[in-house]
Amino acid sequence: MYKIVKSFSVFVFLLVLISSCQYFKNKTKELKEEPIARVNDLYLYPSDINGLSLNADKSDSAKLVQMFVTDWIKRNLLLEKAKESLPNSIKEIDEKVENYRQSLILYNYESELLSEMQDTSIENTLKQKYYQDFQNNFVLDEDVFQFQYIALPLNTAQLEDWIEVFSSTKPEDKVLLNSKVKIGAMKAELSSSKWFTRDELHKQIELPLDFFTKLKVNDNVLKLENSTQVILYKLNAVKPMGEVAPFDRVEKSINQILLNKKRTELLNKMYQEIYQKGIQSKTAEDFTISKSKK
Repeated sequence: MYKIVKSFSVFVFLLVLISSCQYFKNKTKELKEEPIARVNDLYLYPSDINGLSLNADKSDSAKLVQMFVTDWIKRNLLLEKAKESLPNSIKEIDEKVENYRQSLILYNYESELLSEMQDTSIENTLKQKYYQDFQNNFVLDEDVFQFQYIALPLNTAQLEDWIEVFSSTKPEDKVLLNSKVKIGAMKAELSSSKWFTRDELHKQIELPLDFFTKLKVNDNVLKLENSTQVILYKLNAVKPMGEVAPFDRVEKSINQILLNKKRTELLNKMYQEIYQKGIQSKTAEDFTISKSKK
């Protein structure tokens, strides 16, 4: 098993190194190196395989170098044959490679510029406006529930006190409830604006399969017991499938949409500035403009 893994690792390493050697075309006679292999006008030099056998003994090192050289020759002979057989495709391939290279350079440059963008916040008024203008993009594909709950261990003492504090709207009771939850609850969601799908709630707490068929909006705190816990809950609202999703449910998506738009506008502005500078400094010229003016 060790030999198989070792051989595979060597093979992968050779493939990577062989590929990288395509960049080492007629390398420099100024280095005064004797080539160790040649395919037409492409040469392989000792410096191209530096580090190939650093961790091997002399016997393994010689075999590794010989294997590499043989594979290098095979690969480049195959490439030459492919170029002869596909002359019409070479230009197209070169263009694709160059286009990909340019795209990669621009992508990395744009990513660096955007990472330096200071203001990534989106005003709430802009998010609300987008939500109002494009409500048809946020139609629910399933019911959602504005649901609060506290999951407590079975046999929790003074359960009525929990219910009373959970039901209260007084600021001081909310503070007290948060403290009690940190100390005594197994799990809780106290936000009155949070929306959940059925699946999301089932993943968070243990609910009966028919729970949602009996569920109704209710201001009162209700109690549910299962094999491991007591669940106190309130259902504040329901939005059925087909209606527009609540803003709180889609706010993160809207924020990302507007942030992407902001980034695109920044890049477009930058490109326009570069273009204008290039034209004004005569670094670049658009001959179609000068022709159209004649």
